[in-house]
Amino acid sequence: MPTTIITSGRLTGTPELKTDDAGKVSCWARIIVHDRRAGGRRGSAAASATGYDVYLTGETAERLVDVATRCGDVNLIVAGALRTEDFARRDGTTGQARRVFADFIGVSLLGQRTTVEKDR
Repeated sequence: MPTTIITSGRLTGTPELKTDDAGKVSCWARIIVHDRRAGGRRGSAAASATGYDVYLTGETAERLVDVATRCGDVNLIVAGALRTEDFARRDGTTGQARRVFADFIGVSLLGQRTTVEKDR
C-alpha cells in the first residue's frame, strides 16, 4: 500500500510537458521541501532539504507548466502517493529517489503574491 504525503515546497524550474503515443499529456516537476522543525517559522534555519519528483497528468500538468513558464519557481502544495526507490550514483554511493504521484497540487499563498484566473 503506498504512503500518502501532503507537503509544500518550491518548484525548481519549468517542467517539460510530454505527450505519449496515446495523446496523454504529463510532466515531472521537481520541488524542494525544507524541514524547518528547528524554529517552525519562516526565516528559521532549515534542518534539511529534501527533493521530490512530482508526476502530473492532463490539464493539471499543462497548467503547472504554464504557471512555471510565467512565474518561475513558485511555492506549491502537493498531495499524493509517495514511492521511494533506491539508486546507485555515479560515484558508487546510494541515494533515494522520492516520487509523488499527485492527486492534488496547488499554489501556496505563503511568501508570494499570486493571481488566480478562473475557468469560465
